[in-house]
Amino acid sequence: MEVLIHGKQMDVGEALRGHVESALKAHVAKYFSRAINAHTTFSRAAHGFRSDIAVHPRRGLVVQGSAEAGDAYAAFDVALTRIDKQLRRYKRRHKDRAEDEILGAQQYVIAPESAEEAPAEESPPRDRGGNVP
Repeated sequence: MEVLIHGKQMDVGEALRGHVESALKAHVAKYFSRAINAHTTFSRAAHGFRSDIAVHPRRGLVVQGSAEAGDAYAAFDVALTRIDKQLRRYKRRHKDRAEDEILGAQQYVIAPESAEEAPAEESPPRDRGGNVP
């Protein structure tokens, strides 16, 4: 999974980058083994920091979360908790639907044809005069 980390009007240090990358990969890998990418953006808020996270775990699905806190680590951790909850709910809902489809298919049984309902043997073809060739 590709992880992009940006800072708006601020410098993101190596320690924060390492923390973000390892935590994102660990949390997303719990639910999606081959996620596409994740973007994290840090910015200054009124009295602290803001962290915006967007995870693209599979085609057609984007999960977003954001949080504000006194320091950048805390803001990221709160936003990651929100992302984790959304991924867990999506995975559970997807799993439940798949199980319902399997159960529905297992409950549908095709009855075998009985000998009484077998089609009658076809008679040999006849020509226009009604004679068998």
